[in-house]
Amino acid sequence: MSPSSKSCVNCGSDLSCQPPSARICRYCGHELPKQDPLPNLLPPPPKKPETESLPPASLQVRTVATLIDLLVLVGFFALIRNIWAALFVCWTYATLMECSEDQATSGKRYQGLKVTDLEGERISLGRAAARNLVKFGSLLIACAASLFTARKQGLHDLIAGTLVEVSRKPRIVLPPEIRSRLRKLLYNKTKN
Repeated sequence: MSPSSKSCVNCGSDLSCQPPSARICRYCGHELPKQDPLPNLLPPPPKKPETESLPPASLQVRTVATLIDLLVLVGFFALIRNIWAALFVCWTYATLMECSEDQATSGKRYQGLKVTDLEGERISLGRAAARNLVKFGSLLIACAASLFTARKQGLHDLIAGTLVEVSRKPRIVLPPEIRSRLRKLLYNKTKN
């Protein structure tokens, strides 16, 4: 008789007459292996495929994406004459788009960017709302912070625990001359 859950692995005695909760063989006293009282009938959940970590998006690419979003929203600005209502429309647009399936506003999507949590997952509505509230509340400081963090996170990203990553090559990149002028503007002011 081969050892199984119905026989003792030490003496080979039939254990079918013992209660399922028995911990030792009634014939030889050998400790029985623990058995799961409720066997798992469901298959294990599928393992998440390991993907490469996407590179963070630079301030330049993010700025172009923001300019594209402003072009998308310019029609709303023409209809809305109240600055607070216009800011609310911008905040709602960014929040809903970033927690959507695309994980990006129109400008970010055009530039090949997406907003994720720190594990690369889609963000919740609450996280998108917090991120954009901070972003609109302190736009200059929030964006400038991305120049000094290793993962190029703005203040709004640091607070909300999010990243903006490159999911494909950006379609619009600033010419090298403009990039070098921007660098001189940003970094030469601190030396004076």
